Amino acid sequence: EELKKKIEENDWKDLLVYEDIHPGDYTFNPPGLIHGLEADDVMCEVQQSSDTTYRIYDYDRLFDGKPRQLHVKQALEVTSVPSSKTEVHAVKEENNGNTIIHYIDNEFFKITRYQVKNEVTGKNPKYSLLVVFDGNGILETEHESYPIHAGMGIVVTSLSSEYTIKGDVDVLSSETGF
Repeated sequence: EELKKKIEENDWKDLLVYEDIHPGDYTFNPPGLIHGLEADDVMCEVQQSSDTTYRIYDYDRLFDGKPRQLHVKQALEVTSVPSSKTEVHAVKEENNGNTIIHYIDNEFFKITRYQVKNEVTGKNPKYSLLVVFDGNGILETEHESYPIHAGMGIVVTSLSSEYTIKGDVDVLSSETGF
């Protein structure tokens, strides 16, 4: 009831926990955690397969001159109260001048960041989604080579059991759970 009341009163200052974020930060939000971004923040969100997003607040923005639809009732049904944050203990490894950061590996997905200075090879058991954060390089699969650069999103399909990233490039990889 307290959560519903604060939402109805637009009491976001007392309802939400604001966290400072910095380029390169990683956070894990478990299902049921209310989360959002402020202006000028950019993120790469990896999530379980879902077509559902419940909006409880939209910064009073207008879309085609009207407020966007909110989903307060539905959100209240799935929101964890009190909220809890899952601590993530990334494992960082240095390998031949490259930095590999293993953020999470659970039954739903695996997220790894490759800060490549020369070359690194990743396994591809089902398929991998790659997002190039910074730099330029080459993505090689068993079948092809592709130039890659900041801003690209790439799907490495199940036709390749591994891939190699070469160059000076920063890439986030996500894979489905096993």
